[in-house]
Amino acid sequence: MSVTETPFFFGDEHQLFGILAEPTDVEPRKTGVLILNSGLVHRSGPFRMGVEISRELAARGFPVLRFDQSARGDSERRSGVTVVEAANLDINLAKDALRSNSGAESVVLAGLCSGADDALRHIAATDDVTGSLLMDPVAPRTTGFLFHHIFPRALSLPKWFRFISRKITSMRQAKAEGPGLDLGAIREFPTREEAGAAFRKMHAKGGASLCVFTGGVSYYYNHKGQLVQGFDLKDIRDSVEEVFFKSAEHTYPLKFHRDKLVATIADFCVRRFN
Repeated sequence: MSVTETPFFFGDEHQLFGILAEPTDVEPRKTGVLILNSGLVHRSGPFRMGVEISRELAARGFPVLRFDQSARGDSERRSGVTVVEAANLDINLAKDALRSNSGAESVVLAGLCSGADDALRHIAATDDVTGSLLMDPVAPRTTGFLFHHIFPRALSLPKWFRFISRKITSMRQAKAEGPGLDLGAIREFPTREEAGAAFRKMHAKGGASLCVFTGGVSYYYNHKGQLVQGFDLKDIRDSVEEVFFKSAEHTYPLKFHRDKLVATIADFCVRRFN
């Protein structure tokens, strides 16, 4: 199946830029996908992940818009609003652009890292999104997380030795270099209430969520099922699928892992948004 890609500006003042991928030899499905930025990376995504996802989904019949949110890539900066407010405004405009240019009737939001955070916050605040494709989204630490984190280390003396050695080394470096930058602190996770409300809203609309985690976020997620347990979604687990790629890195630099991610997303969309 072949795909066409159309670049265009959109928004109240044509301040946002995106690329719409559509199938050319079949009629597009009525479910469209909107891919959000990952941090400050432009619409192509880390290692062109956004490009690969959009083309594969378009080849399966889904119209896909990957776009630059405000102050990223080729889109202009918004003034007078917070980052979270800007994200909501941008997503609203992108949903309108996706619907009007592709004929999509329902919208699925996709995003990695901060893109997943923006998606959950937006879904919690609106009522017109029926699904999500979330890569390394927020997940509460649970008793299961602590068990999976501590138990393997408790049985291994070499791991304890390496752990203590790393701590001593890091303390010496911190003393020599002064205060460092905690990259994890930069990311503004949605609240537990926002995330829980987002998953339940999609379930209520008959939609579904795919949550793909990597070993790159082992500081807060380390086993399949942690998200459902952490947000107490057991009663709607049929609409929330968790996948754990333990050996993959957060930004998927290896093509093998990206191919696996793209195939997982495409399979999920065909099954759940057919």
